[in-house]
Amino acid sequence: MELKTINDLKQFIQQNDITAISKTTELFGGADVCIVNKKTNENDSITFVVTIHAKELSWLFYQLRDLFKSELDHITKYEFYGKLAEQANKTIENEASCPVNKLLLNVLDEAEKIKGDLSK
Repeated sequence: MELKTINDLKQFIQQNDITAISKTTELFGGADVCIVNKKTNENDSITFVVTIHAKELSWLFYQLRDLFKSELDHITKYEFYGKLAEQANKTIENEASCPVNKLLLNVLDEAEKIKGDLSK
């Protein structure tokens, strides 16, 4: 199944085991965002997302990268991934043992808001 829209991604997440699918996914790092499963050395210029669901979240970031590739450039990608990381961190902060699907769907909701802003 090719995931061409945010709704496709939402459906896919709700109907599949993303933990199994993302097992071999490399952790995301780019545009001043790093997704990790344990705390590393801090860097003021990088937003870290520390979660036990690092592979699943990285999988989602790669899906969103592919989905938004025509709308992002070398400047806008920093704001895009930064906002997604902020939403992930908010979700994790508000619910310590946040289920993976809730984390992914909250980040997708943020991506949908950003898509609306990019369309303006």
